[in-house]
Amino acid sequence: MLGFSHTRDWVYPQSIKGRFMTIRRWTFLGLHLLLLITPWIVVNGNPAFRVDLPARRVFLFGSIFTASDTIFLLLVLWFLAFSLFFFTAVFGRIWCGYACPQTVFLESWIRPIELWIEGDRLTRKRRDTKGWNFDRAWRKA
Repeated sequence: MLGFSHTRDWVYPQSIKGRFMTIRRWTFLGLHLLLLITPWIVVNGNPAFRVDLPARRVFLFGSIFTASDTIFLLLVLWFLAFSLFFFTAVFGRIWCGYACPQTVFLESWIRPIELWIEGDRLTRKRRDTKGWNFDRAWRKA
């Protein structure tokens, strides 16, 4: 965060272990499986979910929606947007910690790679307080 001194305070996340992290990892695994398996689920001879832009069709759980169904789709999207805001307000901690796609991919793909390349929290802090050298440069690249 840049303050009035035009310096940045770096955040060094710490790797933690415990019951909730185990639940979180299993949730991440389920969401990844859902993401990878969904394209192959077939309902009534059509994919469970598919957006066909050239043909202007949307396949959703066996139903086919075309451009003439825009008012219906608009109402569904309004309902989904309201639901997203409502459930985020009510269950925001659960959503942001366990189900948000940005959190899922950051914590299950990016963070382990960062830990593997740069090391744990204390190693990163120690390395960043020293000047630039080859070791720090290749790890940051």
